[in-house]
Amino acid sequence: MRNGSNNRRRVSAWAVLCWLLAGCAGSNHPAPEATPHAHGWQSDATLAGRGGEGGAPARWGFASRPDGTPDHGAPRVLEIPSPKDQTYNIFWHGEPRLADVELSLRVQARSGEVDQGGGPIWRVQDRDHYYICRINPLESNFRVYKVVGGVRTQLGSAKVESPAASANAPGAWHTITVRHVGERLVCAVDGAAVLDVTDAAIPTPGGVGVWTKADAVTWFERFTATPATRPATGK
Repeated sequence: MRNGSNNRRRVSAWAVLCWLLAGCAGSNHPAPEATPHAHGWQSDATLAGRGGEGGAPARWGFASRPDGTPDHGAPRVLEIPSPKDQTYNIFWHGEPRLADVELSLRVQARSGEVDQGGGPIWRVQDRDHYYICRINPLESNFRVYKVVGGVRTQLGSAKVESPAASANAPGAWHTITVRHVGERLVCAVDGAAVLDVTDAAIPTPGGVGVWTKADAVTWFERFTATPATRPATGK
């Protein structure tokens, strides 16, 4: 029964997230514009946002690649074209709810003077409780945080050199992967596992999604979220 449940969750995660981040590839109908919603996105692609210092939620949407060439079946990417400064801008889905989870996505910084980049969020309980792992080319670092009661606390940090986006060119694409099982979080960027921390603040299953901060304009694609298998114990 457990394997069947996990398979159904995988199908649900793949169907929802691939539809959103692939921009409905293969469909003749354009993906809907993302609009504010207090509980995450639904079938009409809505967002959840949190104003870090009273800011209003930003609007998310879909962008076409400049050359129009699909990348692994994804001609469009999820983006935040008009971020709100002093705000944690989050876009997430409440199903499937996962605790032990493996995440992967690609992220590209497009612009931003205060902040750039972003990354995945998981175990999302609401807009004020979740885990976040992000890359920031402006600061040349890769970090993992917990957000509890709307307060962000750093759990780990590593130096990662990456060209920042400029007026002449966007930043580089990076692949972020996360494995969170029990209290252990292992976060990797471009195949290198550089963060390995433990935390027990949010043990319950939650939703998954993406995150940016302040004025960062960011593209996201190839998001996958699947249940993680715990190592077998005993004989």
